Amino acid sequence: MHFYVWSAPIGSKWFDSFSYIDVLNPEAVRKFIESTYEKYYQRFGKWFGNTIPGIFTDEPNHLSGHESLNYPAVPWTTRFPEFFKSKCGYDITEHLPSLFFDVGDYNKVRYDFWRTLTELFVESYSKQIYEWCDRHDLKYTGHHLSEESLTSQIRVAGAVMPHYEYMHIPGIDHLRRDIDEVLTVKQVASVANQLGRERVLSETYGCSGQNLSFEDRKWIGDWEYVLGVNFLNHHLLLYSMRGRRKRDYPPNIFYQQPWWRFNKLIESHFTRLSYALSRGIRIVNVLILHPIGSGWAMFTPLDTSKVENLHKDFEKTFRTFLEKHWDFELGDEFIIAKYGKVDGPFFIVGRCHYRAVIIPPSLTLAESTVKLLENYVANGGLLIAIEPTPKMVDCKPSSRIEAVLNMAVKVKDAYEAVKILNEKVKSRVLINCLKNDASNIWYHLRRDGSQQILFLANLSRAQEVDLEVYLLGSGRLEEYDPFTGDSRTTNQETRGEYVYTRVLLPPVGSKLLVLDETQKPETIKFKWYRLIL
Repeated sequence: MHFYVWSAPIGSKWFDSFSYIDVLNPEAVRKFIESTYEKYYQRFGKWFGNTIPGIFTDEPNHLSGHESLNYPAVPWTTRFPEFFKSKCGYDITEHLPSLFFDVGDYNKVRYDFWRTLTELFVESYSKQIYEWCDRHDLKYTGHHLSEESLTSQIRVAGAVMPHYEYMHIPGIDHLRRDIDEVLTVKQVASVANQLGRERVLSETYGCSGQNLSFEDRKWIGDWEYVLGVNFLNHHLLLYSMRGRRKRDYPPNIFYQQPWWRFNKLIESHFTRLSYALSRGIRIVNVLILHPIGSGWAMFTPLDTSKVENLHKDFEKTFRTFLEKHWDFELGDEFIIAKYGKVDGPFFIVGRCHYRAVIIPPSLTLAESTVKLLENYVANGGLLIAIEPTPKMVDCKPSSRIEAVLNMAVKVKDAYEAVKILNEKVKSRVLINCLKNDASNIWYHLRRDGSQQILFLANLSRAQEVDLEVYLLGSGRLEEYDPFTGDSRTTNQETRGEYVYTRVLLPPVGSKLLVLDETQKPETIKFKWYRLIL
């Protein structure tokens, strides 16, 4: 069996007749900074931090999908064997077959390979550029390639969540006229909330067609905002539509469009919503551990079916939680190792406190995570493990994980996990649908001082809903209209520990509610009205 190192040749059409840089080589990235970022600073530095608030990186990756490789490959760089040995203690070149074939201790080798590769990518690229931007009064933002699934991100980034630590405005992109890629948004929004990043950017609406309507834009945008985005970066605004520009992944959202004079209508909605949903901190009770480590252990470029099945199980888990109105955040094990701790029955990541931790179907957990879980369950924390449960620690068999799982609640699927949460954790938001299905109603709850901010979005394009909404707390409830900026006291009454209100939402409708805890509770009866569609 033979392996050889392939280097991207000069002459790529995609990269304007050049080639992509080696993002795993810190020296190459330093040269990239010198030839681009430094040149911008020399010419435009006096505007950095004011007229030019930040800089955008687009789709960095360590194995570009735009290069034609007609054979199985994994990312590589010249210094990788040395870096790998310093981290893992053995020579990766002696175990290369295990990266492709089920030979030797292949799960462990793959886990070590992709974990180490991810760490090198973060240190060489994201951290270097973030630190340069920080020194030069720029906010570093943008998005990585292929964030949407376990398989896609392993192939080209290893894992995307660790990179968000090194972005002032963590970001993603959302392409096409759909609302399918929940994982993309939840990954970036989780790290941003945990580490106190005020804004979450999304490059949005690309590949949606020139006939994208205002309703389409609200449907997609509200879906992103209820999941955690609060800064829309439109794709795209063209100074000119001459030639092939008009076919550059439209729509073009600029003056050439016949509806441009009405654009303020939809932009006002998202401008005000961006402000409201960047205030304070998102309030979430549930942390789901991200199974990317199990994906690393399973991944081979020859057959990705095991990772794809893992992703399907993972997606089934988090979609069930959203549809059953248990909001959650994701815990990346790199981030947890650095910012995680336990305080009594709370599992803490950065500034966020969680009352329940969920282990989704997995093969392995990191030793640093297991150590925290041992402390967490010993302090009475609620740990729920969904089958199949992990059997390894850092991809090595260990009795420690078995001991932790013996103190967890083991369930067969996400529906059983939801039942346990309903029994053991007091929900901050309760939603009961009196008409049609409530599974398309998702929510985003924040606390800003003495105010609770609740955003509700109807993701259905066909069904109106009649909702009973209960918000844990006491005070006066107001409704804010993001389209106009108007506010009014809405129907409300106190029911036990909750403020109750009735909400009617048309298809693609949304509602922004604010509970002011400094004001006296009021009782205002609901008045029925008919939605005219």
